[in-house]
Amino acid sequence: MHDGAAGDDTGLKYRMVYFEPSLLVPALASAGASLPFVGTPVLDHPPLTRLLISVLSNMGDKLDDLETDSFLALLAPILTELSTGTAKAPGALPIRELLRVRDFLTAHASENISSARLENLSGLDRFALARNFRALFGTTPHRFLVMRRLAAAKEQIALGLPLADIAAETGFADQAHLTRHFKKTFGMTPGRWADLSRTSG
Repeated sequence: MHDGAAGDDTGLKYRMVYFEPSLLVPALASAGASLPFVGTPVLDHPPLTRLLISVLSNMGDKLDDLETDSFLALLAPILTELSTGTAKAPGALPIRELLRVRDFLTAHASENISSARLENLSGLDRFALARNFRALFGTTPHRFLVMRRLAAAKEQIALGLPLADIAAETGFADQAHLTRHFKKTFGMTPGRWADLSRTSG
């Protein structure tokens, strides 16, 4: 049980996500579902926990278009399952279209890529694209894009280039944005990675 007070003098923080139910409607329609009602407000659901952690851990950054759509696309079927008690069986994956999106994200990782751009490329609506992309590749289009940017950043950091220039070159908003994603993914700051690269070089 938790009484809502801090466990020690360091205090505590709450992180919450609020969104208008209307934002979820297109994602639900794409999945063939109606607006759900989850009667149990406190629950143990590992997929939902992982999804919320992935969003809440980036609360220092403004969610971009692609990240928001990925979140809603993955949230919709979870809420539907919690509301109805059954999960919808996935259909056949549009593999050719998903491979086209993957290759495009790889080739244009440093660019600002919108959900609309991927819709035009694949012929899939943004929510179906996010769900199916994760089913095939194990991650969302947004996370795949971030990982391509981080891979490019690691190479440039090892070359000793300035972090601010690397952030701009690889598609991050600024150096702080790069640092947050880098530390979250690799467990160390870009500066530490640069030190290790010089030591092993």
